[in-house]
Order: sequence, then structure tokens, then C-alpha cells
Amino acid sequence: MKYSDIYRLYSTSQPKDAIHQALREVPVDDSDEQYEDRSPLHLACQYGDAEGVKILLERDAEPNTKDANGSTPIHILGRTSAGRADEDKLKEIAVMLMEHGANIPRSAKNTTALIECVRNRHFKMAEAIINSGARVNSTDLNGENVLFGFCAASGDIRRDIRFAKKELDESVQYSYPENKIEEIRSRIARLEDDGEVAYRLARRLVEEDKADPEDKSNSGKTAWDAAIENKAMKIAAFLSGSDPNVDELSTLHGNMDIFQAMYMKDMEALDAILRSGADLQTVCEHKDMYDFEGKSPLACAFSWFDSIQDAPAMILNGGANPNYRFPNEETAFSVWVSKDYFCKDTEVYKGLLDLMKEKGWNPELPVDTEGNTALALSCRHTGYRLGKTAFGWLLKGKADPNAANLSGQTPMMILFGGHKANEKYVPYGWSAGSDDPTEILEKLLEAGADVNKTDNRGNTLLHYVAACCRDSIAQKAIELLLDFKLPDVNAVNNEGKTAMDVAADYNNDNLVRLLLKYS
Repeated sequence: MKYSDIYRLYSTSQPKDAIHQALREVPVDDSDEQYEDRSPLHLACQYGDAEGVKILLERDAEPNTKDANGSTPIHILGRTSAGRADEDKLKEIAVMLMEHGANIPRSAKNTTALIECVRNRHFKMAEAIINSGARVNSTDLNGENVLFGFCAASGDIRRDIRFAKKELDESVQYSYPENKIEEIRSRIARLEDDGEVAYRLARRLVEEDKADPEDKSNSGKTAWDAAIENKAMKIAAFLSGSDPNVDELSTLHGNMDIFQAMYMKDMEALDAILRSGADLQTVCEHKDMYDFEGKSPLACAFSWFDSIQDAPAMILNGGANPNYRFPNEETAFSVWVSKDYFCKDTEVYKGLLDLMKEKGWNPELPVDTEGNTALALSCRHTGYRLGKTAFGWLLKGKADPNAANLSGQTPMMILFGGHKANEKYVPYGWSAGSDDPTEILEKLLEAGADVNKTDNRGNTLLHYVAACCRDSIAQKAIELLLDFKLPDVNAVNNEGKTAMDVAADYNNDNLVRLLLKYS
């Protein structure tokens, strides 16, 4: 009798009596290179055969023999796929192996039997190992201890519960047979029990000083980080100092801050954080959150609007001040309006603008470092759906079309490429706010925009048009201004340049010829 014979008996599901008789005859140290040099004891563990393991151990099979991969039988046992094993049998086998000297810390290469059985959600086996008094603080290839495994397993359980509940809703909706519905309910109950066991064991390891929650993996993460990534919030709450049995909200947010919750796109956690009374007039200090760093919670929600579309309203209703200015003088609106989004429903944008107004937003206050009002800044971004929607909403709300920024630029100047510039550079020449800015210009003129305004450096609107528009667009802008009032074509800025000079600087010959007609 050889190992290969035993393997054939197991793999073809032969009667247990035949298998056990063969195990009484095979040399306990027999192995086969074709089967990774595993022993009969490895094989009995692989198939969860408690009686077979007992037979081999009574024949003095070595519980710490390693296969070609460095795995001992108890490690193979722990790797049994979740949901495919009799958990009581796995526990029974693990106890037998440990009673015969199975070593847990050295049970495998770059991992341990405990870590693997936790990952595969064999919690009865895990508890037996913990109860044995074996050293359990070893780490795997990634430097992660068993707490990381509990976090991953808890996250998997939470996911399975979510899917099962969705399946239950559908089965009720479509009137599945009652026995099918009851089977799903039972599965959910088992999963919930597993989740509680995982939490209890993780907590026990920490409280009994058997695993250190502050230990960091090779990537610098702690078990709390793993809990958050896997949405194992109850474990995360405990690891960060809360008692989940007392602080129920902590089981929903795991003591993440509001920025972490949004970065994880966890709306349930965000809601719990808001209900906990989080400070909303602050900025993100997480340097690894590139889109969030330096921004307020509301601005972060707007920044990731496509991914977390419900977040801005949640934060506004939670008490965020829409006028709050970051240390760099930016605001949530300046972050929001500067991006293009997948959302095509302008009513969604209008609804949020209405909510901001309801919560005390004053669009006439400066919204960015340049001192632009919301109307001026939206003019810069009318090429985006949101920018154009905000422009119309603000103009309908009687926003001031002549409000100047710190450089003296009006919304019309911003529309035609106005920007902040020091004395070494000109404040014009950027691209227009949209492909055809004359549509926006017309609405500003109808709202009472003053074409004779000059910026702090003496530039008129024509200087900006001359620098940013070409050919037909420039002609359309001039013709539109003629219908209202054309600024003085001969006006010179502080550098002594007229709009024609600027047009010449930008090689805009057609505009030079057009302006000459009105010079």
C-alpha cells in the first residue's frame, strides 16, 4: 500500500472502511513527489477525515512532517475551503494533532495553521488552537498577524450577509417556496453568528495579550487599517478603543474620521459619523488622500461627486457651513465647480445648489483665493455641465454680474480667460470658459454687466477678448457688445496697450482689422 493508493481512494470517494483499512497498512512516512511529497496524514487532514487522522496518529505518524511546500498536516487542515467542511470535525482533528505535538508557529512557510484557518472562517478550529496555549502571534509573508485574518474574514462575512439579504428580498418578492426562503434565513443567521464569533475571538486575542493590534504589516498597516479596508467595523471599533456593546454607532463607522469614511465610499459609516456629531468645519490632513488633503468634508464630497453622490447632501444636512473657507481661502463650491462629472441630470446640481442656499450659502462672498464670487468662478467653467448649470442658477438668483475679484476682474473678464497674475505676467490669455462664450456673455449683458469696468491694471473687457478669442468668436463677441455698448476701443491699460495691441501680440490679425473700424 502506497501514498498514491490512499490518494486514489480518497479522490474517488471510496467507502470509509476501505480507506481506513488502507491507512492501517500504508507506511506512515510514505510520500510521492507527484503529490508534493505529502504524507498520508496530510491527506487525511486534507479530506477532514477524523477517524483516519486518529488511526495514523496511533501508528505514530509525525504531526510536524512537512510537504514540498513546507506545510504540516494541521496547516493543510486549516486551508480547507470555507463552507465545505464539518467544522466540528476540523476542531476534533486539530485537537488530536496538537495533543500529539503539532507545532502551530512552524506549521507552514510564511504563514501558520491559525492564520489560514481564520482566513477560511474555521473559527472552531481557531478557538481550539487559541485554547491550546500555543504561541499565536506569528505573521505571514506580508507581516500580518492573525488579527488581520480576522478582519478579512469578518469583511467576507459582512459581504456574504449583504448578498444573502438581497437574495432573501428577491425570494420574498417573487414568492419562492417557503423552504427556500427559510434556508436563506438560516444561512443569514449562521453568517451573523460567525461574525460575532470572529469579533469575540479577535477581542480575546487582544485582551489576553496574545496578539498586538499595534503590530504593523510590511506595508505599514495595522489591524485597524485592515478592519477598515474590509469593513469589519465592529472589530475596528474595538481595536481603536471603543466598546461596541456600548457605543453602537462605532460598530457602523469603526472610529474612522469623516474623510476616511468618504475615501472608503462607505455611506453607512458616513451617516454614523454625522450622527456622532463630527466637526464639519475642518480640513483633511491625510497626506495619502491626494484628492482630499487640505479640503473640508463638504469639498471632499463634491470632489468625489461621481462616486459618492449622496454625500454632499448628507454633510450639508449634518451641519456643514457652505461658506467655510479652507486655510488656503478655497471653498467647497470652488472645488465642486472646477470639475466635470458624469452626472447628466442638471436637476441634481440645482437641487444641491438650492440646499446650499437653504443652509446659509452666500454666493456673493469670495469662493476662492482670487476673490471670485460664485458667478465669476462658474463663468470660468461654463464648458462643464455643472459650471453652466451653476451660472444659470446664480444669475436667476440675481447674482451680481459686476462683482470684482481681488484683481478687479469682473465675471465677464473671467469668462474670457481672466486669471490671477503677478506684475511679471499678464492677467489675460487663458482659454475662454466655454467653446462659445458669447452665449454666456449675452446673459451677463442682459443681467446688467458693465462693459466699461477695468481691472486693477487698466484692462477692459476688450483686452481679455483680444487675448483669448480667435476669428469668428471674437467677431461674435464684438457684434454682441455693439448691441449693448462697446467698450472704448482706444482705452489703454497700465502698460500703455490697447485691445488692438493685445490682439496683435496674440497674432489675431482679423480682430485687429475689426477693432480698427471702431477706433
